[in-house]
Amino acid sequence: MTSRPVRKFLTAFKPHLVDLTWKFDDSHAIRRYRVVGPPPYETYMYLQLYFPCSKQEITFYFVGKNKARSSQERAVNWKEDVVMKCMDKKETYERPGFMVGGRDDCRRADPGNLDLKIMEDLSIHLTQILRINSFNVKHLRLSEFDFFGCFVWTITKKFKKFVAKNVEINEEATQFILNDLEIEDVEIMKNCKWITINDVVESESKRIKIRFPNDMNVDELVNLVNQWKSGNILRNMKSLSLEGPFDVEKMLLQEHYRLKFFKKLRIIGKRSDRNVFESDIKRCTDGQIARLFFCGRQMTLDLKETTEKKVN
Repeated sequence: MTSRPVRKFLTAFKPHLVDLTWKFDDSHAIRRYRVVGPPPYETYMYLQLYFPCSKQEITFYFVGKNKARSSQERAVNWKEDVVMKCMDKKETYERPGFMVGGRDDCRRADPGNLDLKIMEDLSIHLTQILRINSFNVKHLRLSEFDFFGCFVWTITKKFKKFVAKNVEINEEATQFILNDLEIEDVEIMKNCKWITINDVVESESKRIKIRFPNDMNVDELVNLVNQWKSGNILRNMKSLSLEGPFDVEKMLLQEHYRLKFFKKLRIIGKRSDRNVFESDIKRCTDGQIARLFFCGRQMTLDLKETTEKKVN
């Protein structure tokens, strides 16, 4: 990594094609008990490279500095003051990887966010010597972390997969996602009050998964389905999942929503089977068939015979 001739060659030719993924998640690192899974368990964020041609992956696991320093793994010389060690394959279930010293305490960001600076420098270095097939970013949870103010967006604004599960998404962040980013597979599972059905209708993403904080409007959903059938919207969409809040007290009301939904689409009549939750629908323009599901609080629309593989 430090050889100038090698770096010059890699920068010029970029012989390796990779999928690059950033993941921010400290849920395992702060647990009082350990769970079964790929170590190190103290990981609170990682940068992963997947080589599709050889189906191999290399992961840079960011752990606490003390954990990295105390490890018996072989030290790697990359940058001054950066603790990086090559991990034993036996301890990583035959998955090649590096342990990188990050925060002093995974629950608290250090002054200046030096761990993010290390990951940013590492990301820039890798994009200079590798041919990036796709970028993916996943934010599940990370203490004292400004997701929408981090380095990721300066490197790319085009993503194969974008996941935001436990991050507050305000109006400004919503507009940033919708207007500034190009996302193929988007998953937003933190009740976002700023995203509307109209935003979904205008999306160019292939896979969409969104959780809304309030009950969805049946008429808007019916209109969405009818427009899809007419070929007017979501032409690139392969899979759509829209979900409202779960509320036991609203189960009867949601049953009313379900019947209203399928009746308005003329899938069921007044005297027909009322226990309908799904149905196949056809797009008029090209005959494409999709499976439609609605239970009162969740609607999914999935194209049939989709052969594309999802990014894990």
